[in-house]
Amino acid sequence: MNEFILFTEHPDLHSSLRFIEEANNLGLKTSIINPYEQILETLPGKSLNMEKTLILHRVTGIRHQNYDLNLCFNLLSCGAKIFNSPTTFLKLRDKEQQAVFFHGHDINIIPTISFRKRPYRNDLEYINEKFSKYLKADEPSYILKTLRGNQGIGVNLIHGKKSMIGILETLWAIRDQEFLIQPYLEGGAEYRLLISAGKILGGIHRYPTEHDFRANSDRGNADPITISDLPPNVVEMAKKVHEVSGALYFALDIMEVNGELFLIEFNLVPGHKQMERLTGKNIAKEILKDALKEGES
Repeated sequence: MNEFILFTEHPDLHSSLRFIEEANNLGLKTSIINPYEQILETLPGKSLNMEKTLILHRVTGIRHQNYDLNLCFNLLSCGAKIFNSPTTFLKLRDKEQQAVFFHGHDINIIPTISFRKRPYRNDLEYINEKFSKYLKADEPSYILKTLRGNQGIGVNLIHGKKSMIGILETLWAIRDQEFLIQPYLEGGAEYRLLISAGKILGGIHRYPTEHDFRANSDRGNADPITISDLPPNVVEMAKKVHEVSGALYFALDIMEVNGELFLIEFNLVPGHKQMERLTGKNIAKEILKDALKEGES
């Protein structure tokens, strides 16, 4: 590998800048490509030889289309190595896909319900019955998540049955039902792990502030936690997710509530600004080294 291409729509973000910096330090010829500014060509013959090219794919999918993945598949046919692969993105890009996938592999996710039908009050009663173990009977609280939100955007906390049914009816009326419903869990310990090539590169303990229930990225407070101090069941869940997902590089948010472990989020395009700042590790360099090793194998 002697050429590095960063696939991103946001070249000015910290993680993008760090990857380019470390790729230059490793002596790679570097460039940044926004896939949505590229032309996709499927013409006779192979016009490119990209066998020495490593592509780091960092496009979230919040556009609800897969043009970027089609470009990646096209570059794969020219010999490029892509970290993570477009095949992994296709099966695990949105939260509904992830919920079905991990549930099917016996990984404990937060109980999740989604539908596209018109919501009625008996539907909410059904949801309450299924979530009864986790909801307060007098004032239930719910999480409503968009399927392809990022950095906590699209995650909404809703208090009470009346508010919930009103929002569900509104979303149905405007034909915008790309969401998941989950019970609101609070009071647990939340961990973020960054995994690359099967290794846990770093871990932090997250908790929300009094002004925001979300602990994503810089929204909440966080402390570093050494890998040796991570609870064994958290490490075991991370290993299993790596094994079944086929992903080479990802972040996990895991919560433990009353002794029960839940996978909150699986992120194929995680930032690492907070992780580098808190742990003092050169996360960008470690990921690139793993990607280069994987590309040459």
